[in-house]
Amino acid sequence: MKQIVKSMFMVVTLILAGCVTDKIEPEDALSAGDRCPEFSVQLLDGSSFSSTDTGGRTALIAFFNTDCSDCRRELPILQKAYDELTASAGGQAPQFICISRAQPEASVRAYWEEHDLTLPVAPQSDNAVYRLFANVGIPRIFIVDPSGIIVAAWSDDPLPGVADIISHF
Repeated sequence: MKQIVKSMFMVVTLILAGCVTDKIEPEDALSAGDRCPEFSVQLLDGSSFSSTDTGGRTALIAFFNTDCSDCRRELPILQKAYDELTASAGGQAPQFICISRAQPEASVRAYWEEHDLTLPVAPQSDNAVYRLFANVGIPRIFIVDPSGIIVAAWSDDPLPGVADIISHF
């Protein structure tokens, strides 16, 4: 019995050590003042979003994965900000785009439907677009001004609230 407990302790220790190592990996992410990378994605509704064609408007770009607990907490906040900005603009939706990081379309679609999300979403089965912005950590949220400059950037600590997001629009 002692041997089993020792073995289990070693396994748990190795798993936790792996998480700690991941956390201390240097972050290489864009931040306020950086130019937004050029990319284009297709949304679930069949439309497309291009970082170079935002219609002269401020845009929010959020990276997520629905298996991430921080992402699951932040998505309703993004939805609330999106709804409030849409209502205050007489029904014209703001430029928001949620981009999944390495998650299949079917999974993202199911999550959006299950949680009644109406945020524009672009499922990505890989992390190619995400890698233009960062190497580790989700959720990642960027606000880009009409000239293509990132004016705000958040990772999982701390995440923005509704007021933080709305203040940039």
